Amino acid sequence: MNRQIIPTIMTNLNYSSLLIAFLLCIWNSIAVNASENRSLKLEQYDSYGVIFSNEKAYHILNQCSRMTPKMVKSYWVPSKEEVAKLEEKFDDFFYDSFKMEKRHSNKMKDFMRVYLPNYYRQYAGIIVNSRKIIYVNFFHKKHLKNFPDVNWVEEPITPCYGGYLYFGVEYDLYQRKFYNLIFNEHFPKLFSQ
Repeated sequence: MNRQIIPTIMTNLNYSSLLIAFLLCIWNSIAVNASENRSLKLEQYDSYGVIFSNEKAYHILNQCSRMTPKMVKSYWVPSKEEVAKLEEKFDDFFYDSFKMEKRHSNKMKDFMRVYLPNYYRQYAGIIVNSRKIIYVNFFHKKHLKNFPDVNWVEEPITPCYGGYLYFGVEYDLYQRKFYNLIFNEHFPKLFSQ
């Protein structure tokens, strides 16, 4: 009887060891892929974008002077294809949102239409209310001129104030809709003239 139990235990241990080794290999490959940022060049503009890892996605939501999504349950890494679909639809959404807001002048609409290609993008995948959202952090290339030591591919850009040079938007992957286009606040006037 003992002779039958020992081979069975040894066989089960070998299968368990193999299974654990296999799962560790898969986990390591996922962890390595999720922790690396993936740079990509956007097709329609000379502008650039980066898809952030889960770790960096958390930090991109810590904006100083604009609201970002709350109640984030977890993070995920969007694919280049998902980002490309978002970008296909963004221009129309962006310009339509100016039509709805009367406080923006026609001059501002024209300005943004001309200069939108000068914005860099940082993409983060988040889960909010069981929905997959891509949060996009936009910043104007002037930021890189003013802060040349900033490595925007590795670090989220989270300045205080800046007005129209910085904004963010949420894209619901399943509904294929944008929500919450929010610009940074303008720098407050500290002194009256």
